Amino acid sequence: LVRFLRIVAIEESDGGVVGGDDAALFGVAQVAEDEGNLPGVLGADAGRLEARGMNPSIPRKFGLGLLFNGLAFLLLMFALTYLVDDRNLIPFWTLFTVYLIQSVGELCLSPIGLSMVTKLAPLKLVGFGMGGWFLSTSIGGKVAGVMTSFWDDFTDKKIFFLILVAGGFIGGILIYSRIKSLNQIVKDKTGAD
Repeated sequence: LVRFLRIVAIEESDGGVVGGDDAALFGVAQVAEDEGNLPGVLGADAGRLEARGMNPSIPRKFGLGLLFNGLAFLLLMFALTYLVDDRNLIPFWTLFTVYLIQSVGELCLSPIGLSMVTKLAPLKLVGFGMGGWFLSTSIGGKVAGVMTSFWDDFTDKKIFFLILVAGGFIGGILIYSRIKSLNQIVKDKTGAD
């Protein structure tokens, strides 16, 4: 995320550096060299939630991840509808917020999913299950690339983002509609809530 902010800061300043390496970029303090510290910050919150007995179950985290990504694209739809300026650009804060929401959503999906593969797969098939997890990630990347190839076909770009919003929300709602049975499966297989 910070790398992205640096690129934008340099582009916004016509190639110059905005305030040097230790400066705040657009009012956001530069604490880390990359997004690597974000999981640590969120992990600390997860530890506090766990201590209070409020840490969401793994299936709930999956649902939250999909809902967060749907919410991020909903914000882009809002920006494209109401915030486009006369140069046909949207404000920087919307992109920053979208990346932040999507990063949190991704943290609810990727590391937790890989961990669950190792917990739920039979011991002899853990490697195969992890390969399947990474294969599904690559298939998702391919589908995203194919969808992006249709970008120019959309005269109204909001429709493109509406498809992404619908996918995130429908996926999250489907998971939440089956949350009790999914929690029971995880509990039966791992002994954890």
